[in-house]
Amino acid sequence: TEADGYWTITCVRCNKTTTEIDEGTKLGTAATVNGTKYATLTEAVAAAPAGSTIELVHNAIEATAIVVNKEITVNLNGYSIKMPNDTEGNGVFRVVSGGKLTINGDGLLDAYSAHNGWCMAIWADGGHVTLNGGTYTNKGAKSAEDSEHYDLIYAKNGGVIVINGGTYINETPRWTLNHRNDAQGTIIVNGGSFYQFNPSNDQTD
Repeated sequence: TEADGYWTITCVRCNKTTTEIDEGTKLGTAATVNGTKYATLTEAVAAAPAGSTIELVHNAIEATAIVVNKEITVNLNGYSIKMPNDTEGNGVFRVVSGGKLTINGDGLLDAYSAHNGWCMAIWADGGHVTLNGGTYTNKGAKSAEDSEHYDLIYAKNGGVIVINGGTYINETPRWTLNHRNDAQGTIIVNGGSFYQFNPSNDQTD
């Protein structure tokens, strides 16, 4: 079935469903930057001038991690960002050195993928992230690799994450917030709601 440029495809043999943007016609619009429409959020981030705000105008289905290497703001506007077919496992947003990402508004970042064992929503890989709202989840993720440890919000290589608000639901709550032991980052929590996780008394190693 097709709606607004997004195809929902169900396999009649195994009954599995995937959702993909119609790459042939580019009918869908996931996000806008200064009034310009983009079929995917990945394209919008790549095209957005530094310092600009990206507005979601549709639920976004992305192929793999959205890499941020400049300063941008994403307004969720009540929509969702999902990567159900991602194979790389680099998070929904990977913010690298020189990148600065701010997320505002209500909406969902679902880090679940049927095809990788990491399922991070946010990875500050040397960059800076500010989370002012949104719901971040990988609940339901399963992996043959390590089903006991999923990092939902992750910092590495000096990355900084500031959490001012939002809701955080991790399939493995102990690892809701985490950073790399030998290449640490910083996570500052000023607010937010955390499922079975206390940021002031975390139990990570």
